[in-house]
Parts: sequence; C-alpha cells; structure tokens
Amino acid sequence: MIFASGALAQDHVRDGVLEAVAVGGHHVRVESQGGATVILAADDAGERVLVSSGGDRVALSDDGAMVAFVAPRDGVAAVWVVPFSGGAARPVTPPVVRSPGRAPAGFVPPPRDRSLRFVADEVCWTDPAGTGARCVVWR
Repeated sequence: MIFASGALAQDHVRDGVLEAVAVGGHHVRVESQGGATVILAADDAGERVLVSSGGDRVALSDDGAMVAFVAPRDGVAAVWVVPFSGGAARPVTPPVVRSPGRAPAGFVPPPRDRSLRFVADEVCWTDPAGTGARCVVWR
C-alpha cells in the first residue's frame, strides 16, 4: 500500500490501516496484517517495518526523526520510542511491578486516546484520569 499524501484521519480504518500520521515526507502507519498489528514507516528511501510486535496511538516528532507509540510491556501498556530510520524500540515510561488492586509506585498510565505527542525532549499525552498532561523525557 502506498501512503496517501498528508495524514489519514486517525479514526478511519482503510485497507487494514488503523491509524496514520505524517510530518513532512515522513509517514508512519499502524496496520493490521494477518491478525497482528505492525507499525510501518515510509519516506523517499522506501517503506520499512519499525515495530512488528504490536502497538498503536503513534506520534511523530516535529523533525520526523522519532516515533512514539503505546504497546504492552509485561502485559501492561507502556509508552515507547523508536527512531524513524529503524532500530530498537525502548520504553520511556517506568517499569511496572504488578500489585493486586492498586497501581505500583512510579506507575505512569499511558494515554487511552490519541493524544500522544512530542514536545521538545518529552513525549506528552492527556492523563487518563483527566488531571492534565503527562510528560516523560525520551532522550
């Protein structure tokens, strides 16, 4: 599939595309392929898989160099970043230690909506509890 010029509406599912964002000539989309969710990147150099193990709620940095997304980590959703050019994804929210009935100390809930965005050296989103913005340093 070729990317359309500009970003697709994030709430539309078309040809297996669950969401898409674009900055300049950098395009990222989340796509369902054979029951799995993958994150793909495309630019003048071509198209490549950034994340093959699932993820959604993608965001691109203003310069198009980094991609943020939400994906499970040890069964709990976490915010991750990966270079647009490819490489290893790394979590930017603190690790979670499961405690029955309560959130562990240091737990940072990821976004439930598509509010994930880059702000300078931070990845920010709307707090699921509605208390404002959450931000974590990603560099």
